[in-house]
Amino acid sequence: MRMFCLAVLLSLFGAVGILALENREDIAFRFFGQGLSGPHAMLIGIVFLLGMVSGWFAIGFVRRVARESL
Repeated sequence: MRMFCLAVLLSLFGAVGILALENREDIAFRFFGQGLSGPHAMLIGIVFLLGMVSGWFAIGFVRRVARESL
């Protein structure tokens, strides 16, 4: 099972990498009035990492709640 999860994770990293390489154009980011200009790859990478971190916290929270309810 661990090898399957590793393969899925590596394929996701590969897909994000290819997507980032294909989208090198600069775009402007605006968030709560703050502006930043950078390539699409930066936005893709930031969103991917935020998704991974939030998923990690969500799984940890669910495991902790399940463990405490037993």
